[in-house]
Amino acid sequence: MPSNGTYTLAPPEEFTQEEFQNIKKPRRRSRKCQKYAYYSCGLGFLFIIGALISAIFLEEFLERQILDNMPLAEGSRTFQGFQRPPVRPRMYLYMFNLTNHEDFLAGKSKPKMEELGPYTYSQSMIMSDPEFPDPDILRFTVQRNFTFEPNESVGLDDAETVIVPNIPLFGAMHKLKDEYQIGKNVFKEILNSYDFAQDRTPFLKLTVKEFMWGYKSILLSLQRTESPECSIANEESSFDGWDNFGDLDDAWGDYRAESGVQSENTLNQITPTEAANLIDCDIRKDNMDSFGFMSIRNATKRDLREINTGVSNLTLKGRMISWDDQTKVQYWGSDECNTIRNAHDPSAVPMNIQKSTLLNVFVGELCRKLNFQYHDDAFYDGVKTYRYLPLSNTFDNPEESPENECYCLSSPCDRKSGLFDIESCQPGSPVLISWPHFLFGDPDLRLGVDGMDPDPDAHQFRIDLEPKYGLALSAMAQFQFNVKIVRNNGFGYFDNINAEEVVLPFCYIKEGLPEPSEEMMAQIHLILGLPAKGARIVSLGVMIFGLILMAPELMIWIFNCVDRH
Repeated sequence: MPSNGTYTLAPPEEFTQEEFQNIKKPRRRSRKCQKYAYYSCGLGFLFIIGALISAIFLEEFLERQILDNMPLAEGSRTFQGFQRPPVRPRMYLYMFNLTNHEDFLAGKSKPKMEELGPYTYSQSMIMSDPEFPDPDILRFTVQRNFTFEPNESVGLDDAETVIVPNIPLFGAMHKLKDEYQIGKNVFKEILNSYDFAQDRTPFLKLTVKEFMWGYKSILLSLQRTESPECSIANEESSFDGWDNFGDLDDAWGDYRAESGVQSENTLNQITPTEAANLIDCDIRKDNMDSFGFMSIRNATKRDLREINTGVSNLTLKGRMISWDDQTKVQYWGSDECNTIRNAHDPSAVPMNIQKSTLLNVFVGELCRKLNFQYHDDAFYDGVKTYRYLPLSNTFDNPEESPENECYCLSSPCDRKSGLFDIESCQPGSPVLISWPHFLFGDPDLRLGVDGMDPDPDAHQFRIDLEPKYGLALSAMAQFQFNVKIVRNNGFGYFDNINAEEVVLPFCYIKEGLPEPSEEMMAQIHLILGLPAKGARIVSLGVMIFGLILMAPELMIWIFNCVDRH
């Protein structure tokens, strides 16, 4: 500082050109990069908004897509799964072995029944001849093929012997019950004249396999001689036309040739005279027809149905339209009981069922509808289902349940509660249906034989349904088959028994899907989880992508903040 207190400016510093170029300039963002960052940020913001919208509406959209694929439309994946289900149902056979048939016939004791089983058969179920007369109508039959499963059965084979009723003989006696005594005597004389036949007595010793799938029967062979073809060939019937005791080869199954579907050896397409030349009508030991209780159901096309596909109205999916070309059967005593429409096919029940929903299902083997109601919940691999059981009064006598009056055509009704007579739809059949071990039946039925121990948990028909989409995860139909033995019926076989009548069980069957397969459960989990999980995954993915797009502008903003400080 000068002594006089004044300041003077120093001369400007001289920079060389090289030094001037080396002076650091302040950092500046590229306007072009900043522009792209703004665009990316805006687009990312839109994606985040889209993620929020998808979280709200995408689940409903995916559910709509699932529902749109639920109808049984021709060529659809749903129809293909319905036609060839990803499951292999089971049939569990339980035989009742009559251990004291000689003492029973002699009047020394009541029948003692020994339950044997299960004898397990897997089923391959194939929908045959599917047709779509209309987009809303699916017409089809079902072919079942049974295969014995030794590893799931009580023994390594079904060759165990049992004492069982001679079903064809009971059918003949039932058919001839109103004949004069002389007719019954002639029938027995003709039957006993074939000394090589094994089935001339009311009880037979058979293997389980023979009983189920076929043994040589003199009664079925006699029935063959009564066919129009043999009658023409022989010019005279040995039975003189009075003894037509019905189609015993189908004693409990659907009596009619369903829907006109015939086996390959049908003779309906040729004249009786031509057929007579193709049939060996003589009854010989080496030329006898066979009877098997279930043989008519194996490898045959049966049960013609028309159901609603749900294409026009999904709530109608599975509704019965006709059965055996009938919209109304003629077997029962009222229009309500005869009507088929509005009942559901067992394999296609309604969606969005509630615990208060009453299911109305048509069962072809019984030619009638059954009503099911909710009982409790059942779970399969974490999936909740509603368990539906038939009403406990389904087979009640009309005196106890007046709504059942239409199913009992005799007046007054002569059957006990717990029994269902199928003769109306299967003429000549001697078989009475009940629940296993006479569950919910008249106590006298159980007291009439030894060995009955009904258990509601083990012996009830059940259907387990996923309620939202009406998917059947498990279904087990259960029916017991019985014959009525009447003392002094004119044939002489039972004159010494110690009761006026006895309802004798000979087997019961559990048939269906005991539990869903792994493949089926995978599909169920996909259907049930897709809407919610799909919506979450898509929404989260879109939001993450939006944040990635916003990242450049966020980074620039962060760097600017750092520079300012």
